[in-house]
Formats: sequence, structure tokens, C-alpha cells
Amino acid sequence: MREAAISMPDPSLSPPLAVRAAHSTVRGVSLAYASCGEGAPVLLLHGLASDHRAWLPHLGVLGRRYRAMALTQRYSGTDAWADDGASYGMQTHVDDAAAFIAQLGLGPVHLVGWSYGGAVALAVAIRHPECVASLCTYDMALATFITDEADAREAANDRTQMVGPSVAAAKAGDIAGAVPLLLDGACAQPGAFLALPLPVQAMMRDNARALALQFGASSPPPPLGAAELAGLRCPAVFAIGGQTRRFYRLASQTAARLVPGGRCIEIDAARHLWPVQEPQGFCDMLSDVIDSVPAPG
Repeated sequence: MREAAISMPDPSLSPPLAVRAAHSTVRGVSLAYASCGEGAPVLLLHGLASDHRAWLPHLGVLGRRYRAMALTQRYSGTDAWADDGASYGMQTHVDDAAAFIAQLGLGPVHLVGWSYGGAVALAVAIRHPECVASLCTYDMALATFITDEADAREAANDRTQMVGPSVAAAKAGDIAGAVPLLLDGACAQPGAFLALPLPVQAMMRDNARALALQFGASSPPPPLGAAELAGLRCPAVFAIGGQTRRFYRLASQTAARLVPGGRCIEIDAARHLWPVQEPQGFCDMLSDVIDSVPAPG
């Protein structure tokens, strides 16, 4: 394991507490992560076109109360890939996250996921329940468990509209141009990407190469159905924004209904990029969720 202090180039993103960067070999692959603080473990999983750096401001805040950690999922970040992307897929990311938790001896963690990372987090909670003390997602990007035909059709159509321009750009070879199209589509707001702080834009552009794998992935997501969600036993909160797209809204609301004791909470006026637009607000929401989890035993 290699560890070093992170240097933040933009003071607007500088966290209140020192954040440490490190690498851990997980299932034979070196993965970058960052950590801050001590206490109950909290693990944050990023979405597409992103890596652990999306969570650096959050780690400094959360580290005041928790052992906050953010993992760069395989094929994301700036490190060289261990292969040509043959292992890319959600199941790989699910198994990596569970192995990372076990390898660092974190015990059950408060698992947090945004967008695609929310889908990975849900699958980890279902497939590896021993790893998860609680689950919190924001705009979770998985809808395999929607059984209502009209809702499923609406979610699928909205997702196609959302990612279509980005997929077309990537397939045409404009992988760099696919990034702003993806984020603008996720927000249903042209110009949303260019309104982000420049360091966040740069981090997301660094992850453009992984979009080619995502859009060309032959491995489907884990087939999580209604029965699997109904068997989830950890406390679960599925957060959405007040202006969240229908795809995310339907997925999160359905998940909250299926999971025993599940809750769907709505953040007024927020869109898909809210976690990086308002890190403090996201941390406040997450702390409230974690504080609501009953103590073990």
C-alpha cells in the first residue's frame, strides 16, 4: 500500500481536514483510494466519468466524525489499466468493492453511492450483506427491479434520451466530447458540465476513456430483481433531487418501496450533479442518514 498526502490545486475544493491518498491491491489490481478521519467507516463510490477525487471535499468534512474513504473503481482514474478492459462491468466493481472492504478490515461500512456508484452500492449490499451496515444512494442508476410495465418503459425511454448523445459521440470517436454530453444529459440541463468548478471538469475528462468501455460493455449488470431488494436487511435510503430525471426518480422510488424499511428522500431543487455542486449539503444529508441508523446490538 502506498500512501501520500493529496495536493488540491483549487482552494475552493480544499477539504477542512487532511486527506490521505493511497493504493491497495484488490483482487490482483492496484486501486487508488483516499481516506480521512477516524470512527465508523463510510465508503463512497463514484459514478461514471469520475473517480475518488469527486469525493475529496466530502472526505474532509465527513472525516470530522467518521473514517471516510473513497475508492476509485477499476478502469477509472488516471492509473494505467491492468488489461485492455476485458473485465469491465458492474459485477467486477461490485466484487472489487466488497474485497476492498474486507481487505482493509473495515467491517460493515456505511456504503454510499452516486449514480452508477449507487447501483454498485445496492448490488454490494444485496450480494455481500456482511460488508454493509447501511446504504445511501443518490440518483441511483439501476432499474432492473422495476416490475410495473409502464414505469419500466418510461425509465428505459428516459435513460435512452439521457445517454443517447453521449453514446453517439463516443461511438463516433469523440470520447472527450462524450463527457459533457453525458453529464448535461444526466442533469437534463445543457451547460451543466461547464458550470462545474474547473478541477471537477478536469477530473471528469480524465475519465473519458472508461466511457468507451461502459458504452461497449457486453457484461450486463447483476440481475437484481424485486425479490432481491425485498431480501435486503440493512437500513437503506434512496435520495433523489427535486429536479432529478424520471429514470433516477423511478428507480429510487421503486427501490425504496421494495426494500423493507427503505426510504426515498428528495432534495429540493437539486439535480444529478448536486453532490459535487454542494458538497457540504450532501455531507449534511449523509450525516443525517447515518445518524438515523440504529447502533449495532
